Amino acid sequence: MPIRTIELEDHGQDFLELDVDDDGNIVGCRPFQERIWTQCRVVNETEPFNDPITPGDVLWITAAGRSLGSLNYPVAAIYPKAEKAEAAS
Repeated sequence: MPIRTIELEDHGQDFLELDVDDDGNIVGCRPFQERIWTQCRVVNETEPFNDPITPGDVLWITAAGRSLGSLNYPVAAIYPKAEKAEAAS
């Protein structure tokens, strides 16, 4: 399952990076709150939005049993998982 890392602008929040699979499921979160966010899904690229995620976008999130909402922190960058690991070395 391909995964990409979505880096958010740092505004002092507890989470800066979300690992998202091709279905929009959040499968990882750093540095904190992984247990909260891995129960959610990014829906920007699904109906009714159908927009690819790019830097500057706001992420739309949903979770089972909860309504749609947006994050207050814009996307800073998007990396394929392997590219993010190489950039850190």
